[in-house]
Amino acid sequence: ETVVEDEKINVAIDLLNSFLMLSGEMTVLRNMILRSFKRLEQKYPNEKEVDGIGDIMDEFYKISSGMQVQMSEIRKTPLATVFKPLKRVVREVSASLGKKIKLKVEGESLRVDTSVAHAMTSSLVHLVRNSLDHGIELPKDRTAAGKQEEGTLAISVKQENEIIRLEIADDGKGIDTNVLR
Repeated sequence: ETVVEDEKINVAIDLLNSFLMLSGEMTVLRNMILRSFKRLEQKYPNEKEVDGIGDIMDEFYKISSGMQVQMSEIRKTPLATVFKPLKRVVREVSASLGKKIKLKVEGESLRVDTSVAHAMTSSLVHLVRNSLDHGIELPKDRTAAGKQEEGTLAISVKQENEIIRLEIADDGKGIDTNVLR
């Protein structure tokens, strides 16, 4: 018996959204049926057939709830897909600026909704470029300031309940507020 690890397929986000919407509609129908069932239960207490419908409704609830959770999980992608292009950006930009910079990433395995990942990507590239361009000094300036020649750019992502906290830090001189003004 051969087990294939990590089988994957590509599915269009529109199709997933459509399926998630249908799942939501199923939940609405489930709630409508449940209200009707409660009325039947009051009208015919201790009836075996009514109790049987109650058991079926409990199972239906478990299955439809599980399906919604699974659909939400399917829409998620690991943040490694967001951070992968950043590694290339750091390599290329630091080389073009004549700077030595290493990228440290924490939280790559965290999974977020695909729409959140897309929104993060362009913002992160902009923030990383700012850090590389303006935050971290040239190697000669770093050694003159008593720092290691190689600068560090750190990106950390943590999930706190429903909130995703993203932190970007570098060990550079920072941005001169007078220059910004």
